[in-house]
Amino acid sequence: MLLFVDTESNPVTKEPESIQLKWGKYVEIIKNFNHLERLEALWEKSDAVIMFNAPYDLGVLSKIKGQELEYKRETWQMYIAGFNYRVKKLNVHSNLIKPAPDIFKRYGPPVIDLLKLWSILIDNDDIRLKTLIRKELGREPIPYSEENAKTRAYQEQDVVCLEELWYRFLDKVKTIPNVAGYTYNDWGGINTGATFAKKAYQEKYPKLTAWRKENEAEDIKWGVNAALEEAYNGGITCAMLHGTCDDTAWYDIHGAYAHVIEYENVDRYKRYAWENAEYNEEKPVLCYCKTNKVFTKINNSLKIFGVKDLAYRYMWNFDIQAMHCLFPDAHIEILHAYYPRPLIETECSLPAEWSRLKEEEEKLHGKTTLREYYKLLSNSSYGITAQRKPYKSKHTNMVIAGIITSRAHLILCQMIETARSYGCEWLYSDTDSICVDLHGCDPKVLEDALNTRIAPYSCGCEFIGKTRVVSLKRYIASHGHDLEGNHVEDKVKTNGKGGY
Repeated sequence: MLLFVDTESNPVTKEPESIQLKWGKYVEIIKNFNHLERLEALWEKSDAVIMFNAPYDLGVLSKIKGQELEYKRETWQMYIAGFNYRVKKLNVHSNLIKPAPDIFKRYGPPVIDLLKLWSILIDNDDIRLKTLIRKELGREPIPYSEENAKTRAYQEQDVVCLEELWYRFLDKVKTIPNVAGYTYNDWGGINTGATFAKKAYQEKYPKLTAWRKENEAEDIKWGVNAALEEAYNGGITCAMLHGTCDDTAWYDIHGAYAHVIEYENVDRYKRYAWENAEYNEEKPVLCYCKTNKVFTKINNSLKIFGVKDLAYRYMWNFDIQAMHCLFPDAHIEILHAYYPRPLIETECSLPAEWSRLKEEEEKLHGKTTLREYYKLLSNSSYGITAQRKPYKSKHTNMVIAGIITSRAHLILCQMIETARSYGCEWLYSDTDSICVDLHGCDPKVLEDALNTRIAPYSCGCEFIGKTRVVSLKRYIASHGHDLEGNHVEDKVKTNGKGGY
């Protein structure tokens, strides 16, 4: 049996006002918080507890006398209905909700957050509960107000519709073979979209844990642990313009990270052995260099700058080539090079297979839930290799993470260099796109030149028009059109920092 739970709380103090429970055919409303025996009994009997925005409702429950809440090591430790849970907010809708043992080694039922699952697998737009009731169930919900929230009709609505939406969710995802047989524990164990990619990789490569231990031993033997961290850098975001330019064009790399994973076949490096090597521009090589141009992280942000005295740095060969694209006068002397010889035999990496399946599904049935699932797997396959916080996992592999980001850097910098050779001015870049002042250059001619330069990778001109850059990751591109002259929506990003 499933227990569906919703809460109402004071909008100002957040103090609990009611608990709504749906168990089988019956709805129960609890307002007397001195007697929670019924909540505890149903909770213990449940196969799973379903909530919508579970961290909030768990937080409300934790404020009731007899329940407990403690913040420890960036995680909320909650004691709810007689059981322990660890709760951590990860991003907008993603979270970790994990049953934890008590002194008797008892584990409570999994808590499943429907809001999180819906945002990952179905839709990430307006997914408020009332919106889904209207859109998915075809009913006009009772709107929230302090007065309505105290009525039984409103309280019943939210928990009854939660159950209906749960089964609507299961119906929508039944076309995804990988999740069709998920247990309640499986659903409760989904933290972010990357969890699905992790599960898929574990099924494909069941020896990942052993391989990671072997890789770590190999890194220690060759003394490259710190070198791999130093050579790894995230996406290149640069704002060369602070202001407005009327004649701009934006060129986006098509599936930058996913295609690097595919073309470099990085799954081969799930297990590797280091060997001394000569500098090579084609296969990935970790290089120890003397350089007057530096890639480095400051406050977890990639910085690129020149130095007067030569610096000693570890860099991937792709980043060395990228530096020469940005700075033709760069002085980079290779002192030593190491090649991570791959020990896994595979014709293609998993994301290449997911990309093929995604295209097949879209061709046959359009942009279905299954198509979006394969896209999700592909998009999250990079991040799991670079995970170091809050802890490393069996998927962490800084060789693969370094290869992916450095190769993407090279693609981006080759585009910048080519645009400059056509008389354009580089104004902005953001991981997988560049914005240039055309200075009269034909944007279609430039697009063809960029694709010739970066092949087998590709890019497209997504926007031509006015661009205003405020700071890193804060810009608006407006009054734009595509290469055929058709109007395109404004490009807006507002999640950066105000300071430069």
